[in-house]
Amino acid sequence: MTALCRCVQVTHSHGAERGSGRGLLNEPRALVVDAAERVWVADCRNHRIKVLGAKLEVHAHKLVSADHGLDRPTSLALDHVSGLLYVGQHDGRILVFRVQQDEP
Repeated sequence: MTALCRCVQVTHSHGAERGSGRGLLNEPRALVVDAAERVWVADCRNHRIKVLGAKLEVHAHKLVSADHGLDRPTSLALDHVSGLLYVGQHDGRILVFRVQQDEP
């Protein structure tokens, strides 16, 4: 059997320790990469969705948060055609958010 791919080294990392600050995560549960190579992260224990750049730099500290009804997000799906973000939560609910495009 031939291996399809082999990871050989870490190229980037984000969050050296747990926390709620701008550069920290607390139990990231799900990741989605969009067409612009941004990484969307369900930051479960911080009750937020963060958006990171391709090199894991912070783009949006709290794109969606507890202020929007988010409670321990555990899964993500991003539909770039419809502009919808689907977020599964620890309590069994799924929330749907409309994603507004960045201004040029």
